[in-house]
Amino acid sequence: MPTKFSKPALLAIVAVTLSGCGHYAWQKPGGDPSTFGADNYNCQQNAIAAVPPAYPYPPPPYGYSPYGEPLYQVEETRCRDKHGYTYCKTQTSVQRRAPLPPPQDYNAPARQDLYTACMQAQGWVYRWIEDPQ
Repeated sequence: MPTKFSKPALLAIVAVTLSGCGHYAWQKPGGDPSTFGADNYNCQQNAIAAVPPAYPYPPPPYGYSPYGEPLYQVEETRCRDKHGYTYCKTQTSVQRRAPLPPPQDYNAPARQDLYTACMQAQGWVYRWIEDPQ
């Protein structure tokens, strides 16, 4: 029994079949591609200088156990009241904890925006380029 497709489904199948592979890349219309390296480097350096990376953590490892697990120095302060006075004692210890996930750079989106604006100011356009078949 033949299968019938609706018109939108048939158009979607044809579009997917005819669409070629490609990738996004910076292009400078009417420009010299050999200048990309210098413009790319300058824009990256300007963006990093304007918006440096910002990480919420981690505390640096204190060292490593014989099994290669990170050890962290932990300070703990305990206070107690006695006869109207507050006594506090800070203790430092080394603990093994589960490894923290890789930190996320909070400034990455703003830095990417600055980089893109810089490249566009240099005349570069980020566009889809069809790969030759």
